[in-house]
Amino acid sequence: MTFGVPVFAQTGGGTTGGGGASGGGATGLGGGLGGAAGGTGAGGTGAGAPVPGPTVPTSLPDITGGPEIPVTLESIEGDFGGGKPLEQAKEALQKMIEDRRTRDAQLRTETLVPGMEDSGLRTRAQAASNFELYIWGRMPSDVELQITQFGYSLFENNVITFTPVTTVPVGPDYIVGPDDQLVITVWGATDARYDVTVDREGKVTLPELGVVYVGGLTFEETKALINKRFNRFYKNTVQLTVGMGALRTMKIFVVGNVVQPGTFEVSSLSTLVNGMFAAGGPTKNGSMRNIQVKRDGKTVVSFDFYDFLLRGDKSKDIRLLPSDVVFVPPVGPLVGLAGNVNTPAVYELRGETRLQDLLDMAGGVRATGYTQRIQVERIFKNAAKGVLDLNLEALDEKSNIIMQDGDVVKIFSISQTITNPIELSGNCQRPGTYEWREGIRIKDILTGPEMLLPNTFFEFALIERLVPPYYQKAYVSIDLKKLLFEGDEDSNLELQPYDKIVIFDRKSMEDEENVRIAGAVNRPGSFEFREGMRLSDLLKLAGGLKRYAYREMGELTRVRLTQEGPVTERLLVNPGRAMRGDPDYDFPLREDDFLHVRQIPDYHVYRVVNVIGQVKFPGAYTIRKGEPVSSVIERAGGYTANAYLKGAMLRRASVARIQKNHLEQIIDRLEFQLIRPEGARALIDSNAVDAQAEQRKTDLIAKLRAQTPMGRLTIRLWGPLESFKGSSDDIPMEGGDSLVVPERSEQVQVLGSVFNESAFVHRANGTVATYLRLAGGATEDADESEMFLLKVDGTVASARQPDISGVHWDPEGHRWVAGGFLSLRPDPGDTLVVPEEFDNVAWLQDIRDISQILLNIAVTTGVFVGIANGSIVGARTVR
Repeated sequence: MTFGVPVFAQTGGGTTGGGGASGGGATGLGGGLGGAAGGTGAGGTGAGAPVPGPTVPTSLPDITGGPEIPVTLESIEGDFGGGKPLEQAKEALQKMIEDRRTRDAQLRTETLVPGMEDSGLRTRAQAASNFELYIWGRMPSDVELQITQFGYSLFENNVITFTPVTTVPVGPDYIVGPDDQLVITVWGATDARYDVTVDREGKVTLPELGVVYVGGLTFEETKALINKRFNRFYKNTVQLTVGMGALRTMKIFVVGNVVQPGTFEVSSLSTLVNGMFAAGGPTKNGSMRNIQVKRDGKTVVSFDFYDFLLRGDKSKDIRLLPSDVVFVPPVGPLVGLAGNVNTPAVYELRGETRLQDLLDMAGGVRATGYTQRIQVERIFKNAAKGVLDLNLEALDEKSNIIMQDGDVVKIFSISQTITNPIELSGNCQRPGTYEWREGIRIKDILTGPEMLLPNTFFEFALIERLVPPYYQKAYVSIDLKKLLFEGDEDSNLELQPYDKIVIFDRKSMEDEENVRIAGAVNRPGSFEFREGMRLSDLLKLAGGLKRYAYREMGELTRVRLTQEGPVTERLLVNPGRAMRGDPDYDFPLREDDFLHVRQIPDYHVYRVVNVIGQVKFPGAYTIRKGEPVSSVIERAGGYTANAYLKGAMLRRASVARIQKNHLEQIIDRLEFQLIRPEGARALIDSNAVDAQAEQRKTDLIAKLRAQTPMGRLTIRLWGPLESFKGSSDDIPMEGGDSLVVPERSEQVQVLGSVFNESAFVHRANGTVATYLRLAGGATEDADESEMFLLKVDGTVASARQPDISGVHWDPEGHRWVAGGFLSLRPDPGDTLVVPEEFDNVAWLQDIRDISQILLNIAVTTGVFVGIANGSIVGARTVR
């Protein structure tokens, strides 16, 4: 039984050779795992000895490169019931491979650690060391070339420990001079303390002793002289100590390639390093390795900061004297060292420096550095750039090259590929990488069934193998039952380097068998089918029945396979009796059964409505099904004296949904009409499109879409509550309804194209004409034929309506108004809207029924979006 290209025998011994060219050279497949060389492979037994795997990691070739040869899995007939398990194994294995590739890609592209975006190496080192990244599996594969010149960061912060303190103890060789302070403490025959300062002539004056010349003496000589003078005067009857107080300062010069060249006044204890800190250190054009102190025209010392930074050697950090010159010459030859060394940086050369010297300077190559090939980029004669590849493992006098100015040395990372791995993956307890060693077999890794997780597919597992010389993939099948339970040693195959053992779970290898449940249960969903499963088991897995479940009847849908094809059956069941364990109703289930548990018809725990405004007891009320408006008003205590029944409104969620759909259709139609004409005109002259007009269209659509339908259901509460009962308006309330009874309003609002948009006090005999005149009349752009009156009860009267007529006396105008819209008498709370003549608005010329659209939106949402002089003037609430 074979599959894959190339193919291994499933077990050792006696398997036919898989072919090979005449005369040897092809890989035979007989004589045990691994194959043998030679033989004419047309059905004969493999002739050669098994090809041994590599025994030491260093002999393993790098398999990460080279061509990847597609693998074809052929179906295995017989043992596993046809090709189905193998095809599922192929799918499961492919998914594992894709998941691994995705994970590797994420690791390659992932930001290394917080702070890595900082270009300073110091910040990066604080964030994570190279070895930490290596352990995390996040070590960058490329050499990081953003390196900086070594040592200069020392001067980035003026470290106070290098600043000399004038009160520190001085050494015995300190030369006492003018402005130094001596502190003399005497006890014995007399007790005294003297703080004296050396004057310009080098002397101090002591009481009773007179003048003592100390200038030019060492501190040790000064102490001896003063002690001698005191004991001579006091006949050796006193003891004393001599110390230094405040020390004198001196001027030095720091020049050359420094950050702040100039003259500095420093303590007399200052050294060369202190002087460099005072001047901010060298610039990157200045040397760190040849800092000179010049005294009386001669160079007295040359200081190398690398000695200090790399070895802690300050032996040449001499004490400065007044008028000393600290000189920083230009930087010497520079060499870059990047990659896997302990301190990657740009280093300054001093004298002959070989490759190994440079590596030592950087602290050596890290454990993750690949030493068998390092690369040196070199500039040849200021004309061209080339590379040199060197092997540090075989470094000799010739390959240990002398470094040159401009060289860049790259130390690459070792391969992340483990050179001697066996990988165990899938449905097992301890997946991961295991060591390959000579003669290792499957049971050395899979020691027993305890290594596997539940639901393991024991009939089939795979070894994914790389076959030399091209390292294409092949697969070896494993029967875990024979291996782990039957003790079949032929199944305990010998493993080879890079083998991957894949254990499958039963779910990935077999069709998933589920049963589903929906309806009035606590956890509807899909559940794994188990042999012997009954109706009550499924109901329990679903958390049991909800209290509103209809326990007497449910519906079970089942698909039965017949010779003519699948047949769907529907069975009526009794969930209540099944839950009680009644054997007549708790019947066995089959895979893919679907149970629907019905709900008691029209079941609601309670329905809640809100009564708002001018009733005695506003608030939330629960209602029974079909309870009318009048009943809820009675329960709320009836109306207050300030209730304005004409303005009452009933808000209903179902009406709001209908209005929302209608509103969206209106706005969609308007948007289409706004955009389509401009698109047509753009074909004629693209330069004619008015950007301002386009913006106004966009703003109009945005404002209209921002409006929310009220869900108002027009209802009339006029008259006493008793007369309202049983009327056509006394409709049943629904859960979520809100009944709003407003307080009486004594105003009429006028909006739109009038000279004075405002609200006016209601006049008992006032007409539309009255309020229009109070608003200053219609403007020149007004379209009086499209005026409409939004009534407080939710109805609309418009100038277009043909049945509006009558003759009314206008007391404000002292005249009769004959019929029509202008003669209507608005009620308190009504809103009169005077639209603009939209034919005069260029960007609305192609819109049909724009006035009607704005009217519909105003009625639906209670908001009027006005347009005046071609501009949108905002959205105003009309009630």
